[in-house]
Amino acid sequence: MFTKEQDQAFFVHPPLFTFWTELTEHRTANEIAEWYELNATSLHLYLRQLEKLKLIELLGHNACKLLAPTHTLFEKGSKFPQFFTSQVLNRLQDRVIDLPLEDNQAFLISLKAELTHEEFIEMTHKLDEWMFNKLRESQDLRAREGLTVAPYTFGFMAGD
Repeated sequence: MFTKEQDQAFFVHPPLFTFWTELTEHRTANEIAEWYELNATSLHLYLRQLEKLKLIELLGHNACKLLAPTHTLFEKGSKFPQFFTSQVLNRLQDRVIDLPLEDNQAFLISLKAELTHEEFIEMTHKLDEWMFNKLRESQDLRAREGLTVAPYTFGFMAGD
């Protein structure tokens, strides 16, 4: 789990979470700096902040060692995931509302079902398991070598 201090740092400066995520996807700090057009000072500040948050250990020449697992989670009620999810879902909603019929790169499915609480919990667990299995499969770089992939965003919501 991310600490409260780490959550607060990501909430206050969301690009720091992006930088961290890029590191967990096995990109070097220099590759990230090049991709996001960061100058040497900005790169150093990102690395120092992640080091201060005990997420990385700086090694030299902008190399670093991850100190937290790549699949670190936020506690329920954390600030950053609420902010991030709101931003992602707003963009996703803009993307899927009013889809042209020929658009096969997005979808919107909704349903209303009469369920028991136990059925609802079962459905939640199955979706959660399915999503994390897909995430795990998608990160097996050797098995996916040569495949054409694109980033897709999924957002499932339910409530009574």
